[in-house]
Amino acid sequence: MTDHTDEPQAQHGQATTEVGPWLVTYAWTDDASQGGPMELSIRPRPDADPAELARGITTSTLRAIPLANVIEARKKAQATNQQRHNFVLHAATREIRRMVEEDPRPGSRGRPDLFYVMVAFAYAIQALRSKSPVNALAQATGADRRTAENWIRLARERGMISAPTPGMPGGKWTPKAEQVLTEYMAQSKEDEGTN
Repeated sequence: MTDHTDEPQAQHGQATTEVGPWLVTYAWTDDASQGGPMELSIRPRPDADPAELARGITTSTLRAIPLANVIEARKKAQATNQQRHNFVLHAATREIRRMVEEDPRPGSRGRPDLFYVMVAFAYAIQALRSKSPVNALAQATGADRRTAENWIRLARERGMISAPTPGMPGGKWTPKAEQVLTEYMAQSKEDEGTN
């Protein structure tokens, strides 16, 4: 029997396992898919023994591919991501509401970068879930659609949300948004330490 790793190494839309001297890569075209992969590729591991590769891919190799385990691991990862997205979405919309309540009309001074980071996170998650992410963001934050559209436009202008792409029609939050959030969290910890 061919040895294989128990846990697939997962990436966005892909997973890889080792089956004997082979690397098996599974690819899904839809991140929401709950079924099996759409593509499967088998190639030699870089460190594989040439003697093991000499026979090529055998029926034993194919039978040893842990497809059911990979699909189950993907479902677990999707559930974890769903929980993470729920938490981030809830925290971001709560923070947006709080900032708007504290300063309903900021005028020419505008809102801080942190506000647009929260818009970026909430919008990007809504774009993964909803056919109308702008309406979903507006509803979640208690804003009207036009206001939500303006927040998204300003978040893009500030570099917090990427431009839409074929795989991410709403765009996604950017490294700059991650950096602003990291700096804010570090500052919050410092402030807590001085109180």
